[in-house]
Amino acid sequence: MSTTYKDNAMGENRLGNFPFSDELRRKQWVKEGLVKAGKTGFFAKFKSRSITGAIYSLNKELQVDNKGNEIIFDFDGFISQRPQRGNAQVSGTGTNQKKFSASMNTQEFHNTVLAPQHWDLAEIGSIQLRKTAHLRGLLSNLHSRLVDQGIFDTIQGVNDNDVSHKIMPNGKTDVHNLASTDKPSLDLLEHIIYVAETGEHANVGGKRPAMKAWTDSSVNGEENQVIDLVCDFYFLDALSRDEGWRALYGSILATTLANNPMLSGVITSHKNIRLHRAPRFEGSTYSRLIIDSAVETAGMRRYDAVNDKWTGEEGFDPDSAKMVGVAVIMGAGAIITHGALRPYEEFTIEKSNHSGNKEAGFHYYFNAKRTQLFAHNGDYAMRNMTGYDLGLINVYYSL
Repeated sequence: MSTTYKDNAMGENRLGNFPFSDELRRKQWVKEGLVKAGKTGFFAKFKSRSITGAIYSLNKELQVDNKGNEIIFDFDGFISQRPQRGNAQVSGTGTNQKKFSASMNTQEFHNTVLAPQHWDLAEIGSIQLRKTAHLRGLLSNLHSRLVDQGIFDTIQGVNDNDVSHKIMPNGKTDVHNLASTDKPSLDLLEHIIYVAETGEHANVGGKRPAMKAWTDSSVNGEENQVIDLVCDFYFLDALSRDEGWRALYGSILATTLANNPMLSGVITSHKNIRLHRAPRFEGSTYSRLIIDSAVETAGMRRYDAVNDKWTGEEGFDPDSAKMVGVAVIMGAGAIITHGALRPYEEFTIEKSNHSGNKEAGFHYYFNAKRTQLFAHNGDYAMRNMTGYDLGLINVYYSL
C-alpha cells in the first residue's frame, strides 16, 4: 500500500491509494502505526486485559451513550467459605461470589505535526519528511512516549499525590525529613521485600494485604509470576555502592551500569523481586494533569522537595538541597488504563487556504489511574481488597 500524500484531479486529498473519506481503512492504517510503536514502549509487557498483569489495560471504542466517558474495570474475587460436613444440606448454603470494580473517566487528546513545503524539502535534501508514512511514524512514536509518560507519572504519584503506602530508609515518614544518608541499600531492599510479602510495616499507610505477583509472559513465552521494583539509574547506582549489597553480589550492578548506561529492563533480582530499570524523564511539563508534557524521553522523574517540583516542571532545581528519588513496587493490578482512537477523524491532513502548509494529526483517548477498588457485595474478613493502592507501593529516598 502506497502511503505517499497525493492530490487527485478533483482536488480530493488522498492517503496512498484510498481517500480520507474511507474511515475504516484510515483507522486501520493509523492503528498499524500505533501498534508498531506501542510494542517498543517501556510498559508494553506490563499490560494485560485482566488483573493478571501489572497494568489492567482496556482498549475499546467509546459509545455515544457513554455519559462522561466513564470506563468500568471489573475484578472478580475468590469465595471464602468453610466446608459443610458429612451429609449436611447442600441446597441454600451457597456463598455469594465477590465482585469488585474500579472506574475512571477517560480524556481526549490530539497531536499534530507540520509537513514542510516541497521547496523547503529541496533545501533540506529529504523528501521523506513530507510522506504520510513518515508523519504517521512520528505521531505514533510520540503517542507511545506520551502514554508511557502518563503511566510513569501515575505510578510515581506526580499527577495524583494520594499514595496510600510509602517506604523510606531508616524509619523516615516524611520525604522532607530525608537526610543525605537515607539512600538505597540492601537493608532498604530487604524492608521493601518484607512490606511487599506481608503488607506490614510500611513507613506510611496501615496494614495491607501482601502484594500479589503479576504474570509476565514476555520471556520465551513462559509465564512468570513476578513483582518488580521499577527504579532509575540513581537508585541502582546508590545500591551498587552499598557495602551490604557489594558483600553479597560484588560489583554486578556497577559493571552492568558502566557497560550500558542507557540499558532499561530487568537488571537483576534479589530473592523474589526483580530490579527493573526505567529511563529518566526528559522534556517539559506544563501541569500535573496526565499527559501534559512535551516528552522527549519517557521515564521516571526526580522530586525537588525544596521547591515542590518534579523533573521538567518550571522551577525544578537539579542542584536542590533536598532531591528525592521515587521508585515503585509493582504487583498485579497496579494501575488501570484505557486508550482508544477517536471514532472520527483519526488521521487527517489539512491544507490551509492561506499558507499552503499541510498538517497531519490524529485524535485519541487515554487515562491512567492507581487501582483502588470498590466492593459491590462485601469485602473479606482478613484480606481487604478496597481502600488502598492495590498493586503499588512507593519508595522514597535521598539522592
